[in-house]
Amino acid sequence: MAVRGLLTQAPASLGRAVSGRGEQAAMRPHHREHLITLSCASVLFTAGYALQAFAFSMPGLVRDWNLDTQAVGPLLASAMLGLMLGYLALSPLAERIGVRVIVAGAMVCLSLATLASLAAPGVLTLAACRGVIGAASGAAIPTAVAIVSQQGAPRWQGARVVATYTAYSFGFLAAAGLSGWLIPEAGWRAAWVPGALFALAAALGALALPRRAARSGRRQPRIHGPRALLDRNRRLGTLLFWILFPAGLCLFYALQSWLPLLATEGGITFSGAVALTGIFTLGNMLGAVPMIWWADRMGPFRALAAM
Repeated sequence: MAVRGLLTQAPASLGRAVSGRGEQAAMRPHHREHLITLSCASVLFTAGYALQAFAFSMPGLVRDWNLDTQAVGPLLASAMLGLMLGYLALSPLAERIGVRVIVAGAMVCLSLATLASLAAPGVLTLAACRGVIGAASGAAIPTAVAIVSQQGAPRWQGARVVATYTAYSFGFLAAAGLSGWLIPEAGWRAAWVPGALFALAAALGALALPRRAARSGRRQPRIHGPRALLDRNRRLGTLLFWILFPAGLCLFYALQSWLPLLATEGGITFSGAVALTGIFTLGNMLGAVPMIWWADRMGPFRALAAM
């Protein structure tokens, strides 16, 4: 009887063991998707911090270096110029040399440029460092977002991308919080040090990314050159993108870059300027939350019109 009981229970135990292993195997891709998404979010967080921390240093920098208004604009714009060059020239290289190399390399360059800016003796050197920081951010951001868009079920693709982009705003908020603490205690360069550390951590996290972007098995319509953006099916979306996206970016980066300096020159304390800029960033981030819900249920065009 004991032997018969063991023989009866053995298949059931074996079935439960195989079932448990199957569940673990099924969970592994799910966990990997979360790890990749978290790694990409850390890249956007780092880029947001590195770009915004400099704005909080501007009041002290202008005071200590006796900069006039004509020098402030190009210094702030150097990172934006690098960002544009990174978007246009560096991020497309991910198709050739791999997303892992682009993202990890960009984060290492961002960290090194941030450390070099700590010892910059003048405006030209500092502007060059800021240009490299912008280019590294521009190379990493679209590559990371493209990887996130390929993870998980297509139904949550839009929500996942928007949620990942909120990490960019979290980087701005972190820059506000750390700058409000570090700059009064250790000087206007002190807020840049965490950005170098965040970049190194993001470079290590990029090792979890796939070597190359996945290619969809679905047949995609062929696109022949830039003129295809203005064909009958894409013309409206292209024109709306060309109008709304630059306008939104211009407003966002102009306010984020100039607000700390203009607020302090207007008589507001440094802590008040940091809080004012942080509130604007928080509002920008909260505005993305309903877009996650609307975009998946209403479609991108209706969600954009509702916003």
